[in-house]
Amino acid sequence: MILDRTTGEIIDPIGLTDEELVGMIYDLTAEQKYINNALNQVQIALSVRMEEREASLIDTPEYSAKLVPGATRYEYDTQLLQMLRAYVSEEKYDAVITFVPKVDKRKLNDLTKLGGEVKRLITEATKAIVGAPKVEVVKKQPDTREGEPANGNSEV
Repeated sequence: MILDRTTGEIIDPIGLTDEELVGMIYDLTAEQKYINNALNQVQIALSVRMEEREASLIDTPEYSAKLVPGATRYEYDTQLLQMLRAYVSEEKYDAVITFVPKVDKRKLNDLTKLGGEVKRLITEATKAIVGAPKVEVVKKQPDTREGEPANGNSEV
């Protein structure tokens, strides 16, 4: 269901002309970009404020907001990882590092179980990059302090 924000009338896209549909897509895309940009700026501002206070939770009478850690990604020093060739079989090495070069994190972690120089090389060659934290806001239920995320998941 599409609601006209000006008139409050329900719009049936099936009854619109091609030109009206194209115009609506253009207008909604522009509005979506504006909203996404505004939302991003507001969330960054709140996230920075929370980090400055070393707070992971903000509790107001109507909302609860928590800082959700960002995703972690890894970068590898593949030149350093090539030194693993001296410590593991070619078969194991080829299973871990492909020509892309792509590192299979799970299999690389398995190799650390060999310990010693293998573990040291892998640890030294692995760099964890933690993403920016996200703010998650939930609207509270009138009779409780915990609620459902507004409009589903409000993570950014």
